[in-house]
Amino acid sequence: MEFGSFDELPIIFKCLRDDHPVIRNKASEAFLFFWEKAESPNLKEIWFRGLPFDNELLDYFRIDFDHDTYLPLIRIASLNRNGFVREKSVNELGRLHSQENLKFILLRLGDWVAQVRFAAITTIRTYLVPEYGNWLLGALPLIDQQLEIQRVDLSEIYEEILQFILKHVSIEDVIAFDDAKRLRYYRHFIKRCNIDESVAIQIFADSNFLIRLLVLNQSSVLSRQFQQSIVRLALKDRATLVKMKALNAARQFLPDVLDEVKPLLLDKAYSVRDLSRAFLKPTGMDFIAFYRSNVETGISVSGSVMGLCDVGGKENLDIFQKHAYSMQGRVSSSCLLALEKFDRQLAVQFSLEMLGHKSGVVRRNAIRILATQVTRETLEGIRERFRLGDFRTKVASMTTFKRISGWSVLPDLIDSILDENTEVRKFGWQLLAKLRIELVRLFVSGNKEDLERARQALHNVSARYKNEMSDWQVSLLQNIAFFIR
Repeated sequence: MEFGSFDELPIIFKCLRDDHPVIRNKASEAFLFFWEKAESPNLKEIWFRGLPFDNELLDYFRIDFDHDTYLPLIRIASLNRNGFVREKSVNELGRLHSQENLKFILLRLGDWVAQVRFAAITTIRTYLVPEYGNWLLGALPLIDQQLEIQRVDLSEIYEEILQFILKHVSIEDVIAFDDAKRLRYYRHFIKRCNIDESVAIQIFADSNFLIRLLVLNQSSVLSRQFQQSIVRLALKDRATLVKMKALNAARQFLPDVLDEVKPLLLDKAYSVRDLSRAFLKPTGMDFIAFYRSNVETGISVSGSVMGLCDVGGKENLDIFQKHAYSMQGRVSSSCLLALEKFDRQLAVQFSLEMLGHKSGVVRRNAIRILATQVTRETLEGIRERFRLGDFRTKVASMTTFKRISGWSVLPDLIDSILDENTEVRKFGWQLLAKLRIELVRLFVSGNKEDLERARQALHNVSARYKNEMSDWQVSLLQNIAFFIR
């Protein structure tokens, strides 16, 4: 069945009271279709709030339609501009308990009409029974929103609902909900309930690192011995933010937790490695010797190489070169940055090879190094990679040309739109359009060799795509031709 536009809603609404049951049912089907089609709350309010509901009509709906049709109609009526209709709808939603009804009742807690608010508060209290605890937990984001309403103070009913949830919904029930709802629940739980050590351990086992951070932040209310246990656990956590928080909390337990801090010297995150070295520095530990020993013996090679890139000197260039081709993006990127620090020419050579690396981080670092170390040899190396490379290498080479900018790379970007790969050509057109804007702002012209190469490239493009280019592409090439004439 096909439906028209929202402008036809008033006509459809009138048909809901038609004497013929087939027309009523089809009208209700169309009406509810538009309700689902209006996905955003604002759109629902714009189109449905002003419809001419009245209490008598709601009685007819209860008689004329089945339960599955009647309920959505009552929910829609609860948003109506008529306060009497909203009040009656809220009472009906309270009589017919359902999880979806609960959301519409919560929306009316902050209604601008006192009688509607009172009906919503009275109705919501009928949901404060253990069997509806999970429904209330699922609506927790909407419950929190009610406290932001300024026209009326809802703190009393808000606290009443929260205390009920915390009392009747167990941690085992919360596990089934998504991350956002679990996080909301635990924030309220930790703030309002006195947690013991067993509960803290249970919450800390949650898969969401933000929830584990909550436990760390509130662990100060527990015994010092238990705080130390939580910190030891957190130092072994897989989330970087949790480990950073644990390292800061570990200061008060030094030197007891040094054995847990030492493995973090090999962590994948620079911030964790750096803070761990700061903790261990007073012990006189030789970090460079530690990292080199691990590399030579094959212990945690990737973490050791990254650590050596952090603190090592030029004498470790052999290790940086050896591991620069690692398939692990973090390792390869760290080595590339270390090479740039100690031998820029060598970094350029490796960057040329990294233009096709599978890691986007490595490619971006390679592009940056090449774009800041521009020589004739570098440009020739990039051009060669573009000619011989795969799609990934071609795109990285073109991005490097664009980042270098100027007249010297104009012929190369024009040549890119002659490539056999359709996606490469599309990307070439995009970069060429951006480069044209930058060339307009230059106050110097290119050298004769670059301009001649650009003219020849333009001639090749025009000859190949003479009747295939769109108007904007033709205009772009004409603009470029004007500047290099």
